[in-house]
Amino acid sequence: MSQQEEPLKNSPHPLLAELCFARPVALDALTQDKILQTVGSTLGSLGAMQYRLLPPKKEVYSTALLLMPDRLEASESGPAALLLRFGVAQTDPSDPAALLSLSQTWQWDEAESIVSASPFRMQVSDVNTLHLPLQQRLTFFQKSLYALVSVLSPQALHFPQSQCFTDPAAYLENKPESPEYFNIYGLVNNRIFTAEEDDCKDVFMDTLGLNLLGLPDLQCFIKSGAIDYADMAYWLYNVADYLRENPNALGDGDALIGLDDAEWVIHYDNALIGPARGVMDIDLFPLEDE
Repeated sequence: MSQQEEPLKNSPHPLLAELCFARPVALDALTQDKILQTVGSTLGSLGAMQYRLLPPKKEVYSTALLLMPDRLEASESGPAALLLRFGVAQTDPSDPAALLSLSQTWQWDEAESIVSASPFRMQVSDVNTLHLPLQQRLTFFQKSLYALVSVLSPQALHFPQSQCFTDPAAYLENKPESPEYFNIYGLVNNRIFTAEEDDCKDVFMDTLGLNLLGLPDLQCFIKSGAIDYADMAYWLYNVADYLRENPNALGDGDALIGLDDAEWVIHYDNALIGPARGVMDIDLFPLEDE
């Protein structure tokens, strides 16, 4: 990055998840009642659940359901809501977004075979929520998604914005009422990239998804054999969750305590691997770099 180039500042974006099924899911009266009851019960603290059925939109969805809790503050554009789009067309096996996410799915060995057999999508996104406090917005989206996964039993769960697939059973183990609840699960992914040169075993790791929350993602180079990748992924997840809780706690040039009590310095920069976004670049080897 040149000295004149300023790091990008990330702005919040709507969140998106896809429930993947082997067969199309129709929003019949029974399914609608189950959704309203389960999501309404899960979001009980947000008041009564208003809803609206939207007419079909050709080649996008056959039916859509808009869920609007009473106690979510409306924006200038309308009520804060969750949009469920049913009947999304069958996904082609060579769909670029799915292939990209499969290449960065590290915690589900059966992902490729299950995803290829589950080509029908139901999309879930938040609407008019960018004005809400971060924690409230996350709670609304994740608790709603948790309820939908529990009642609809998809074969796979896709987070296209963070480029990963998740086993629905693993997602449901992350219980919102648990003291160990990880509320950016799925929304933030650790990506790993290897060098193209045959004789280089170094890797590049980053996170993707914090940018959707208006926070900087993380990135770092790891020299061959220097650090266990699984340990580094766990450390990155912990830092990501710390940033979620403390958005303004870390400044350019600050140091973090890394693995084995190492001191790792951070600098704000632009992402080396797309999508374009602001990141915190972590220098894992500051003494050797001097």
